[in-house]
Amino acid sequence: MRDQRKPFAEIMDVFGFRIITEDVASCYRILGVVHNLYKPVPGRFKDYIAIPKANGYQSLHTTLFGSRGMPIEVQIRTREMEAMANNGIAAHWLYKAGQTSHPIAEGSHARARAWVKGLLEMQRHAGDSLEFIEHVKNDLFPDDIYVFTPKGDIMELPRARP
Repeated sequence: MRDQRKPFAEIMDVFGFRIITEDVASCYRILGVVHNLYKPVPGRFKDYIAIPKANGYQSLHTTLFGSRGMPIEVQIRTREMEAMANNGIAAHWLYKAGQTSHPIAEGSHARARAWVKGLLEMQRHAGDSLEFIEHVKNDLFPDDIYVFTPKGDIMELPRARP
Protein backbone atom coordinates (compact mmCIF):
# COMPACT_ATOMS: atom_id res chain seq x y z
CA MET A 1 0.00 0.00 0.00
CA ARG A 2 2.79 2.41 0.88
CA ASP A 3 4.93 1.69 -2.17
CA GLN A 4 2.05 2.13 -4.60
CA ARG A 5 0.30 4.81 -2.53
CA LYS A 6 -2.99 2.90 -2.59
CA PRO A 7 -5.76 3.20 -0.03
CA PHE A 8 -6.98 0.00 1.65
CA ALA A 9 -10.17 0.05 -0.46
CA GLU A 10 -8.09 -0.51 -3.63
CA ILE A 11 -6.27 -3.61 -2.30
CA MET A 12 -7.78 -6.63 -4.04
CA ASP A 13 -5.86 -9.46 -2.39
CA VAL A 14 -6.40 -8.97 1.35
CA PHE A 15 -8.24 -12.30 1.29
CA GLY A 16 -6.96 -14.90 -1.12
CA PHE A 17 -7.53 -18.56 -1.85
CA ARG A 18 -5.57 -20.94 -4.00
CA ILE A 19 -7.34 -23.97 -5.41
CA ILE A 20 -5.11 -26.83 -6.55
CA THR A 21 -6.60 -29.46 -8.83
CA GLU A 22 -5.50 -32.37 -10.99
CA ASP A 23 -5.86 -31.12 -14.56
CA VAL A 24 -6.37 -28.05 -16.73
CA ALA A 25 -9.99 -28.87 -17.57
CA SER A 26 -10.79 -28.89 -13.84
CA CYS A 27 -9.24 -25.42 -13.48
CA TYR A 28 -11.76 -23.98 -15.91
CA ARG A 29 -14.69 -25.93 -14.39
CA ILE A 30 -13.77 -24.62 -10.93
CA LEU A 31 -13.58 -21.08 -12.33
CA GLY A 32 -17.14 -21.49 -13.62
CA VAL A 33 -18.31 -22.70 -10.21
CA VAL A 34 -16.75 -19.81 -8.27
CA HIS A 35 -18.12 -17.28 -10.78
CA ASN A 36 -21.60 -18.80 -10.29
CA LEU A 37 -21.29 -18.61 -6.50
CA TYR A 38 -19.77 -15.12 -6.25
CA LYS A 39 -19.95 -12.14 -8.57
CA PRO A 40 -16.58 -11.50 -10.28
CA VAL A 41 -14.99 -8.05 -10.08
CA PRO A 42 -14.99 -6.64 -13.65
CA GLY A 43 -11.54 -6.44 -15.23
CA ARG A 44 -9.94 -8.62 -12.54
CA PHE A 45 -9.52 -11.92 -14.41
CA LYS A 46 -6.23 -13.23 -15.83
CA ASP A 47 -5.84 -16.48 -17.77
CA TYR A 48 -2.17 -17.37 -17.39
CA ILE A 49 -2.94 -20.94 -18.49
CA ALA A 50 -3.95 -19.99 -22.03
CA ILE A 51 -1.37 -17.17 -22.09
CA PRO A 52 1.47 -18.14 -19.69
CA LYS A 53 3.93 -15.56 -18.42
CA ALA A 54 7.35 -15.50 -20.09
CA ASN A 55 8.89 -17.41 -17.17
CA GLY A 56 6.43 -20.31 -17.59
CA TYR A 57 4.06 -19.31 -14.77
CA GLN A 58 0.53 -20.63 -15.28
CA SER A 59 -2.65 -20.11 -13.24
CA LEU A 60 -6.13 -18.64 -13.43
CA HIS A 61 -6.58 -15.48 -11.33
CA THR A 62 -9.95 -13.95 -10.56
CA THR A 63 -11.24 -11.50 -7.98
CA LEU A 64 -14.70 -11.93 -6.51
CA PHE A 65 -17.00 -9.74 -4.46
CA GLY A 66 -17.16 -11.43 -1.06
CA SER A 67 -19.46 -10.68 1.84
CA ARG A 68 -19.96 -6.97 2.46
CA GLY A 69 -18.27 -6.26 -0.87
CA MET A 70 -14.81 -7.28 0.36
CA PRO A 71 -12.77 -8.49 -2.65
CA ILE A 72 -11.43 -12.05 -2.57
CA GLU A 73 -8.64 -13.12 -4.91
CA VAL A 74 -8.80 -16.73 -6.13
CA GLN A 75 -5.99 -18.54 -7.92
CA ILE A 76 -6.75 -21.86 -9.63
CA ARG A 77 -4.00 -24.16 -10.90
CA THR A 78 -2.87 -27.76 -11.24
CA ARG A 79 -0.36 -29.48 -8.93
CA GLU A 80 2.28 -29.15 -11.63
CA MET A 81 1.61 -25.42 -11.98
CA GLU A 82 1.81 -25.08 -8.18
CA ALA A 83 5.21 -26.80 -8.12
CA MET A 84 6.45 -24.51 -10.88
CA ALA A 85 5.11 -21.37 -9.16
CA ASN A 86 6.53 -22.23 -5.74
CA ASN A 87 9.81 -23.89 -6.57
CA GLY A 88 10.73 -22.89 -10.10
CA ILE A 89 11.88 -24.85 -13.10
CA ALA A 90 13.92 -27.42 -11.15
CA ALA A 91 10.86 -28.48 -9.14
CA HIS A 92 8.84 -28.64 -12.34
CA TRP A 93 11.35 -31.07 -13.86
CA LEU A 94 11.35 -33.21 -10.69
CA TYR A 95 7.56 -33.28 -10.77
CA LYS A 96 7.60 -34.40 -14.39
CA ALA A 97 10.17 -37.15 -13.73
CA GLY A 98 7.54 -39.25 -11.96
CA GLN A 99 4.66 -38.51 -14.33
CA THR A 100 3.48 -39.83 -17.66
CA SER A 101 3.73 -37.54 -20.63
CA HIS A 102 0.98 -34.93 -21.18
CA PRO A 103 0.85 -32.41 -24.09
CA ILE A 104 0.12 -29.38 -21.88
CA ALA A 105 2.84 -30.33 -19.40
CA GLU A 106 5.32 -30.91 -22.23
CA GLY A 107 4.51 -27.45 -23.59
CA SER A 108 5.24 -25.78 -20.26
CA HIS A 109 8.44 -27.84 -19.93
CA ALA A 110 9.60 -26.66 -23.36
CA ARG A 111 8.74 -23.02 -22.52
CA ALA A 112 10.65 -23.23 -19.24
CA ARG A 113 13.69 -24.76 -20.96
CA ALA A 114 13.56 -22.10 -23.69
CA TRP A 115 13.31 -19.37 -21.05
CA VAL A 116 16.41 -20.64 -19.21
CA LYS A 117 18.28 -20.92 -22.51
CA GLY A 118 17.29 -17.32 -23.28
CA LEU A 119 18.57 -16.20 -19.86
CA LEU A 120 21.94 -17.80 -20.52
CA GLU A 121 22.08 -16.13 -23.93
CA MET A 122 21.20 -12.73 -22.41
CA GLN A 123 23.91 -13.19 -19.79
CA ARG A 124 26.49 -13.95 -22.48
CA HIS A 125 25.63 -10.83 -24.51
CA ALA A 126 25.06 -8.42 -21.64
CA GLY A 127 27.69 -5.73 -21.29
CA ASP A 128 27.62 -5.92 -17.49
CA SER A 129 25.57 -7.33 -14.63
CA LEU A 130 23.27 -4.27 -14.46
CA GLU A 131 22.35 -4.65 -18.12
CA PHE A 132 21.66 -8.37 -17.56
CA ILE A 133 19.46 -7.62 -14.53
CA GLU A 134 17.50 -5.06 -16.55
CA HIS A 135 16.89 -7.67 -19.28
CA VAL A 136 15.76 -10.25 -16.71
CA LYS A 137 13.47 -7.72 -15.02
CA ASN A 138 11.84 -6.91 -18.35
CA ASP A 139 11.46 -10.63 -19.06
CA LEU A 140 9.92 -11.43 -15.67
CA PHE A 141 7.61 -8.42 -15.45
CA PRO A 142 6.44 -7.72 -18.98
CA ASP A 143 3.69 -5.25 -19.73
CA ASP A 144 2.54 -7.36 -22.64
CA ILE A 145 -0.93 -7.01 -24.07
CA TYR A 146 -2.57 -9.89 -25.90
CA VAL A 147 -5.62 -9.69 -28.15
CA PHE A 148 -7.78 -12.25 -29.89
CA THR A 149 -8.38 -11.95 -33.62
CA PRO A 150 -11.89 -12.54 -35.01
CA LYS A 151 -10.71 -16.07 -35.92
CA GLY A 152 -9.64 -16.74 -32.32
CA ASP A 153 -5.87 -16.45 -32.79
CA ILE A 154 -3.85 -14.82 -30.01
CA MET A 155 -1.63 -11.90 -30.97
CA GLU A 156 0.79 -9.96 -28.79
CA LEU A 157 0.74 -6.21 -29.29
CA PRO A 158 4.12 -4.48 -29.42
CA ARG A 159 5.16 -2.32 -26.48
CA ALA A 160 4.85 1.42 -26.90
CA ARG A 161 8.25 3.06 -26.61
CA PRO A 162 8.48 6.56 -25.14
